[in-house]
Amino acid sequence: MKRKLLLLLTAVLLLLTLAGSALAAKAGETVTVPIRLNNSNGCYVKVRISYDSSVLTLESLTCSAGYASGTTMVMADTSPIASGQIGTATFRIKDNAQPGTYTVGASVVECWDINENPGSASASGGSVIVTACQHAQTTWSTVKEATCAADGQREERCNECGTIIKRETIAASTIPHTPGEMTQTKAPGCTAEGEKSQKCTVCQKIIKTEVIPATGHDNGTWKTTKEPACTVKGEKSLICGKCAATIKSEEIPATGHDDGTWKTTKEPTCTVKGEKSLICGKCAETIQSEEIPATGHDNGTWKTTREPACTVKGEKSLICGKCAETIKSEEIPATGHDDGTWKTTKEPACTVKGEKSLICGKCAETIKSEEIPATGHDNGTWKTTREPACTVKGEKSLICGKCAETIKSEEIPATGHDKGTWVVASPATCEKDGVEELRCTKCAAVLDSRVLPAAGIAHTPGKMTQTTDPTCEQDGEKTQLCTVCGAVIAREPVPATGHKPGKMVVTLQPTCTEKGEQTQTCTTCGVVIKTEPVDATGHDQGRWHVTVEPTRETEGMRERRCKACGYVLETEVLPIVTAIYYDMTACSVGPRFRDLGVNTDKWFMFTPVDLSVDGEYEFDLIAGNIHKVGTVTVLVNDGTVTVSYEVISGVKVDNEFLSILHDLEEAELLETDEMIQYAFGQPISIQNELDGDPIVLIFLCNELHYSSEIRQLTHFREAGADYQALLERCEQLMALDEY
Repeated sequence: MKRKLLLLLTAVLLLLTLAGSALAAKAGETVTVPIRLNNSNGCYVKVRISYDSSVLTLESLTCSAGYASGTTMVMADTSPIASGQIGTATFRIKDNAQPGTYTVGASVVECWDINENPGSASASGGSVIVTACQHAQTTWSTVKEATCAADGQREERCNECGTIIKRETIAASTIPHTPGEMTQTKAPGCTAEGEKSQKCTVCQKIIKTEVIPATGHDNGTWKTTKEPACTVKGEKSLICGKCAATIKSEEIPATGHDDGTWKTTKEPTCTVKGEKSLICGKCAETIQSEEIPATGHDNGTWKTTREPACTVKGEKSLICGKCAETIKSEEIPATGHDDGTWKTTKEPACTVKGEKSLICGKCAETIKSEEIPATGHDNGTWKTTREPACTVKGEKSLICGKCAETIKSEEIPATGHDKGTWVVASPATCEKDGVEELRCTKCAAVLDSRVLPAAGIAHTPGKMTQTTDPTCEQDGEKTQLCTVCGAVIAREPVPATGHKPGKMVVTLQPTCTEKGEQTQTCTTCGVVIKTEPVDATGHDQGRWHVTVEPTRETEGMRERRCKACGYVLETEVLPIVTAIYYDMTACSVGPRFRDLGVNTDKWFMFTPVDLSVDGEYEFDLIAGNIHKVGTVTVLVNDGTVTVSYEVISGVKVDNEFLSILHDLEEAELLETDEMIQYAFGQPISIQNELDGDPIVLIFLCNELHYSSEIRQLTHFREAGADYQALLERCEQLMALDEY
């Protein structure tokens, strides 16, 4: 019997061990659940916990054998991770949690052995038992004080579990106003009343108002508001010193003019009176005015104002020396002509009299004129002025040799026709009679005519000539003309050329979902010969793009769009991020400094590069000695080296650092401010900035963060063949430089 009980007890303990620990607590309390790793042979193990987030809030997750982030625990070592408790998960039970038992699960999501083969392991958590409270003792408390302006609130809570049993509103209408001090809100004036009021100090409402009596004017001060003038009254006002209002106003008598000063306001002239005025010295107004008599002309001086001529009188004037006006004027007698000189003003001709004039030598005027008799014609010379023709009389004239006028004219008899020979005027053709004429040899007049018959004359054929060009669809025409009469003798059609097909040209571009169209046109006339559809291109599937980043509380979203039209082809929900790697450092893959004797506890790597050969090299970007998060590119070209990097989607870079070392001795400066820093993406002169060193160590140390759920994230395997081969190449390269 004892043995059976012992076996039963052992079985119960075993079941409890397998099921994990069960922890009892009330709503609002905190519990810590141990997490265990069982039957593990893995050197790299990732464990993820699960729980009911509607009841439990994860406050912390610890991992004693590695590190924890979000709901994930990661452990890595060169030997298998030992089974047993690997950490704890601390939860707070939510205030509204219902009594019951809630499981905290743990599962292995990744496990690899030292050879990067899948390993085996299991994980377990525990249970949280939420116990109920009977709310035996409660207390009312005011959570928001009521005022006259706003409602308040009070609640009844359980003294043991803190659960709110009941809430009540404290009405604002039950709270009286709190009177403040009486405050002047409107100051009284001399004639206007003021005002003072009292406000509630809580809600600022006015609860009482009183009038402040007007103060009344003071005795005031007299001020001149309008200065008096000689003829205009002034004004003075009694001004209140408090409000500046006018209490009363009085006139100030005009001052009157002073004795004044005489001033000439208009100077007198020889014939015009002047004027003088008595001017007030205060206001500059004219008190009275008087005339100044005209001065009168002086004796003047005689001046010739118009010289006399032979037949025209002159003039002289007596000019005043003061005003330059003419006092009086007198005539100067005309001088008369001199004896003059005879000049021929018009030469006599054969039939026209001439003229001579006696010209005054002083004024060039004509004193008198006389005729010169006409000279008469000379004997003249006979000239033929119109030649006689066959039927028309001619004419001859007797021409004066002096004036070239015709003295007399006589007829010359007509010569008569000179009979010639018969001449073909229009030759007979294939279709028309001709004409033959007898013409005068002198005047070409037709003296007689006769018909030349056309009968019996055939057409003379010319060449066939294309008179209408053919088109693609219509015939042309060529004709044959008679070379003599131009008549159309024959017609022949020229066949239509037919369309000349051009290339098929896309006239309507197809889209991803709609057909396009292509047409073929005639290269000659441009007519569309053929139309064909162009198949729709179909969507060009693009890359996935994250449209909503997932967080630890909300799911994300990503979509794949067509590259051509942007149509959303596919969407996918990104799960809630369960682990975020913060403050991770990333280096280009290569040997670790600490493995080569550099004094540092960091895992930092570096990459040896040969700068003596132009080329482009790519290396993995390793984060936290765990994940591959991107690539590093080193471009050696034309005496420069350029270092750049690219991270996978979802990895966020917080800080950048790049240095290039000559040897491992410079690595002693790790984590100091003395390391020389270079810029990414900028060419670095190998000769000027790196002293021409052919082999250098690229040290990249960026700070970044990312989620463990990134799909492109892959693990860095230290024991992997690729990494071991890279280490051998690095050692060989460093040996060449005698490191």
